[in-house]
Amino acid sequence: MLKQSIILSSLLCSSVSYAGSFVDYAQITEVTPMFELISKPETVCQNEIIRERVEPQLNADGIAGAIIGGAAGAVLGHQVGKGRGKDVATAIGGIAGALAGERYAGNDSSGPTYQDRSVKNCRVISNSRKELTGYNVEYVYHNQTSSVIMSEKPTSSRLPLIVNFEPK
Repeated sequence: MLKQSIILSSLLCSSVSYAGSFVDYAQITEVTPMFELISKPETVCQNEIIRERVEPQLNADGIAGAIIGGAAGAVLGHQVGKGRGKDVATAIGGIAGALAGERYAGNDSSGPTYQDRSVKNCRVISNSRKELTGYNVEYVYHNQTSSVIMSEKPTSSRLPLIVNFEPK
């Protein structure tokens, strides 16, 4: 009897504690993909052709032609008329000669000229896209609903859980 009571009291007095873990499964109730909006500004450029009016420029030949033509026109105009009319004819001859000399020298100002030039126009656009970042997985384990974010979509309706336990 003494032997039995020693064994019983040692069992009652010793506190045996076990800690451990095991794998159990929860029922998946919903899987929702999660997305993040990624915005990346992008510069887009394109060349456009613009037609511009170009004003004629006097070159050295045109200036020399205008001077020579003006002098020749003034001389010829001076040959015409008498008195005050001679002065007017000289002036008109000089002007007409200058215009003719300028055109003859290669600077034809008969009308406007146009030139095409390329202009680069750029603008910034927002290039947005949705990127999958993971899955919000809702599950039920022992009548408790919880959720976890997973990087990959679950392949079954059961979610493996590692259950850790230790006595109180």
